[in-house]
Formats: sequence, C-alpha cells, structure tokens
Amino acid sequence: MKKTLIFLMCCLLSITSCMAVAAATAETATAAKAKAAEKAAEDDADKAVAEADAAATEAAKAAELAKAAAANKKAKAEAAVKQAKDKAAAAKKAIAAAAKTGAKSCDDWKEERASKSSAGLSVTWLSGFLAGIEVSKNQDFLKGTSTQALYSSIDSYCEAHPFEFVSDAGISVYLELARKKGLAQ
Repeated sequence: MKKTLIFLMCCLLSITSCMAVAAATAETATAAKAKAAEKAAEDDADKAVAEADAAATEAAKAAELAKAAAANKKAKAEAAVKQAKDKAAAAKKAIAAAAKTGAKSCDDWKEERASKSSAGLSVTWLSGFLAGIEVSKNQDFLKGTSTQALYSSIDSYCEAHPFEFVSDAGISVYLELARKKGLAQ
C-alpha cells in the first residue's frame, strides 16, 4: 500500500511539474509573440507575426500533450490504487473462507473430546490452523503452552459458544496467548 501511495505522490508531483512547464511554455510563447511584434516594426512585420503564431501553436500543443500525459498518469495511479484495494479485499475474504473451510463446529469438537480422541479431525485441523497462524504472523505464541492447556482453552470457548466453529475458538486462543506474550494488543 505504501508503494501505491508513493506512486500516487510521484504522479501528482509529475502532474504539477508538467502543468508548471506548460504554464512557463505559454508565458514564453507570449513573450516571443511580443518580441516578434517589436521586431516586425523594425524588420518584416508579417514574418515576425508568423513566427510568433507558430511558437504559440507549438506551446499550445506542448501544453495539451503535457495535460494528456498527466491525466493518463493520474488514471493509471487511480487504477493501481483500486486494484490494490480489490486485492486486499479479496485476500481478506479468502482468509475468512479458509478459516472456515475444513473447520468443524464446536459441537464436533466437544464430541471428539468426549470420545477421548486425541487425533480426531478437529484436533488435527486445529493444530495445523494454529501452526499456520504462527508462520503467517512470524510469532511463536504457542511456546510454553501445553497441548492440554490449549485443548482446555478450546473446550472453554466451545462450551461458551456452541454454535461457532473450531476456527473461531482457534483465533480466540491465538489472540489470548498473543496478548499475554505481548505479541498483539
């Protein structure tokens, strides 16, 4: 996002610079026209006016080209910002969907725990889910936490939230452990 903002700032600076050049070019053309009028009085009036008109036309063309280039850069920058925002929104949706995919409900968790299954699908899924959070956040929030303490935290969460998913419990446990270890607020 910082790169996009820097790109936008550069585009705006480029637009401002182009507009200043165009204004300076227009002023220069006006000055050339005035000089040509003076010269025409001394020399050939028609030739000097024609040269000034040509310079003004060139300046106008240059100003139009600069304006078009600035508008094009601005449009590209706006498109890049929109694309970045769209990608960020899509990533958030994908993360949310991935968190729910494969996750079992808290009821499934309680059933597996009641059957004393330590290698049930929910337990296995939770281990991978929490490991994925550790890797993605580059935080070792599970260090020093026993498996039994972790499962007890999930048990408590699922008891209090029977209609939610094990992924919700996993996120809650992650946030709790990360806060305790000063890794999150």
